[in-house]
Amino acid sequence: MNTSPIQTAQGPRTGPLRILVATNVYPPRFIGGAELVAHNLALSLARQGHEVRVFAGDLGGPILRGKRLDDVMDGITIHRIGMDPRDFDPAWQNLVHDGVDSHLTAVLAEFQPDVVHAHNLMGLSVRLPAIASTLGIPTVVTLHDYWGICLRNTLMRPDGRQCDDTKQCRTCLPVSKEPGIINLPMRLRKDAIELSLASVAAFVSPSRFLAERYVAWGLPADRMNVIPNGMDATPFAGTIRGTATPVRILYVGYLGAHKGVAGLIDAVAAMERRSQVQLTLVGVGPDKDALHEQAMRAGMDEVQFAGRVAPDDMPRIYAEADILVLPSVWSENQPVSIMEALASGLAVVASRIGGIPEIIEDGVTGLLCDPGNMPMLAGLLDELVEHPSRRQILGRNAQAKVATHDFSAQAIMIEGLFRRVMNPQSLPSPAKPIVGIIGSCRGDTDDPDCADLPAGLQTGSLLVPADWLTASQRQNCVRLRHYRTNSVWQRAWSGMQALGLDLLMRALPGRARSRAIARARRFWPNFPKHK
Repeated sequence: MNTSPIQTAQGPRTGPLRILVATNVYPPRFIGGAELVAHNLALSLARQGHEVRVFAGDLGGPILRGKRLDDVMDGITIHRIGMDPRDFDPAWQNLVHDGVDSHLTAVLAEFQPDVVHAHNLMGLSVRLPAIASTLGIPTVVTLHDYWGICLRNTLMRPDGRQCDDTKQCRTCLPVSKEPGIINLPMRLRKDAIELSLASVAAFVSPSRFLAERYVAWGLPADRMNVIPNGMDATPFAGTIRGTATPVRILYVGYLGAHKGVAGLIDAVAAMERRSQVQLTLVGVGPDKDALHEQAMRAGMDEVQFAGRVAPDDMPRIYAEADILVLPSVWSENQPVSIMEALASGLAVVASRIGGIPEIIEDGVTGLLCDPGNMPMLAGLLDELVEHPSRRQILGRNAQAKVATHDFSAQAIMIEGLFRRVMNPQSLPSPAKPIVGIIGSCRGDTDDPDCADLPAGLQTGSLLVPADWLTASQRQNCVRLRHYRTNSVWQRAWSGMQALGLDLLMRALPGRARSRAIARARRFWPNFPKHK
């Protein structure tokens, strides 16, 4: 795993690069931490003289599902593909979308980028790295959460506990919303993602913690690079805070269970100096109504729900606060809200979890709290309310630390990584053989993960629906099999097909065998190889 700064490579390609940034959603209609990082990094690369375009899904906009609309934002051309909420819902098939892949292929042919820089892909198409690799274009993927490992992106179970067992994903998969179809087998979902990530030339993780989790899951350590996210601290500087009450406590982020906002409300309600504080929650999410009811039950009718706030207005939000709290109970990566709060000189209290301790030095640039420990959180907040000078010291230290984390420095390191992977001969390929799954992959059995396959195939191969394979992957497909069969006749027919093909290939002499395979692949691109 590479954690040292990446310098720009010297060689024949030292001029400006053509870079295609790809992400499942993009501002302005969808604004989250990953999307803001993708946008600001694209801007920084463009300012450094590179030609940058964006390929992104568009959710909630005027574009019809599956249609493409090109526009320009902050001087960057954006190819937007209309998406629907079900495209991101694992209860539907949210891995591969043929229409998106067709638009991507057209954009790659038109723009001819030197490199693709992908961010979150779930809901857009996980085949993107493989499609680019087929055209000889390397892909670098920045990991912002656990989308490659976890259905919920958070490694959190539905009951709120952290998950360390990636073999139990079926318990989190929603019931299929497609009439008459049980969900795609979890094994096929996982192998499709693994096959896609096998085509990635290099990975970027903003935190060592996230990088280690992906490497433990199976990503190659020699392709993993830890490069912290940058930020533009200029809009957040210059704030002068007083010491008067009420002390303004701020939360910024998604209103979901994994963020621990319910625990924050409980902690504020339990504070000894509760009457001296005012709590503001910025963000949207499915738990908003429940959080509002919780605050009312606790007699905290002064809690303000600010809703969604535009990025340009966030400096004002931080300037009007005294303390930022991020009470997450999931393993955060590098939260944008913490970086912005540090830049604005806010005292920060955050959970000691995930990559947060890599940003916050406890007692120096902020305070860390055990996740889910509401009495501890209440005590830390009481301490900061009682000692305004303590808040100011933490804020000054934080501003000094974050001053070195700008987007231009991040862009230079990312550019160096781009140039390192631009040798076409270095494009990776899957380490495991590919088995194309034909027929119905989504059966009507009670156990959709039960496969009628030999143990050797199940343990040593990547099992992927054959119609999801790219042209080059089909050429490397070692065989075609049914994932499962539901009758003796289907089993017999499948076996006869496999045996007949095998006997035919063995009976033909060498040159005739090669011609037969070549002819068969004209009509059946994923015709299996035979030695």
